Amino acid sequence: SQEQRTYQVEIIIDGDGYIEILDEEYFHYFKKEYDYGASLELEAIAAFGWEFFEWSGDVESLENPYVLNVISDTVINAVFKPKEYELNIMVNGEGTVSVSPDQQTYAFDTEVEIIAIPSQGWTFTGWEFSDGNISIQNPITFKISDLNNFTANFSDEFPTNTPNEPSQNESDVLSVFGDFYQSGVSFNFFEGSNTIFSEITLNDNSLIFLDELGYCVLQVNVENNDFSSVKYIQFDYWTPDFDKIAVELNQYGQGYILDRFEINTDKKEWKRVTIEIPEDNINSLNSNFEIIFLGGNINQGVNGKLFLDNIFFY
Repeated sequence: SQEQRTYQVEIIIDGDGYIEILDEEYFHYFKKEYDYGASLELEAIAAFGWEFFEWSGDVESLENPYVLNVISDTVINAVFKPKEYELNIMVNGEGTVSVSPDQQTYAFDTEVEIIAIPSQGWTFTGWEFSDGNISIQNPITFKISDLNNFTANFSDEFPTNTPNEPSQNESDVLSVFGDFYQSGVSFNFFEGSNTIFSEITLNDNSLIFLDELGYCVLQVNVENNDFSSVKYIQFDYWTPDFDKIAVELNQYGQGYILDRFEINTDKKEWKRVTIEIPEDNINSLNSNFEIIFLGGNINQGVNGKLFLDNIFFY
């Protein structure tokens, strides 16, 4: 008779999740025989970013858990679907954000690209994410999850362009920093007075960015380079903050200043500085030495931003 038979229960998992039956977990597939009239509690448990949608097949129900009374062979689908999330983008400063694809909601794990577009005279300075991370990459591509809050930061205290290319011949130059010349002289950076040093890229051009500049030290490693014939140091700068900056040349490890040069600045535009090195000090450059940049209205304790490029001797 029907009551004396056993019946097969088969459960197919559709989507990302698993089922629990009688305290046992099944992640891919379930198939087992039960006596007529057996009662089974089926619970569908979604993976992260997914949610239970329905039972389908020989059973159609939205209940979860679902109690199945075995009276015949039964095939059931446990259907899961990705959760839908909103994308929340805030703008700090002047600019916009382009989103592709642009939708009201996104299924979990959907790939999205966002591009920060600064207004004229403003610069994109980075993303802040809801998990606390920061990125200066632009555009960025990511997958939708449960953390979809972004802030695009724009600033009018960053350059929007890069300096003109220098005009000296490659053979006449000993370059400390910059993309234009290949004759690179290595240096070590030492932060001072809370200065934050970083190398950034703007329009495919590398820049030194000194934030909260009090002073910073570039220790030049002379190695096999011959500085005996140089006469000038040249560099480009951009600052939104300082009325003056100063540059010092120091003999490394000797504790005294070879030269100090003070420069009246023009704010928020690239300026090129060429400084003649007194002949008495040129020989001191043939062993490791320091280039020190000082900000603040010099010795008044005012920190700010300074961008540098094309630092070289010729």
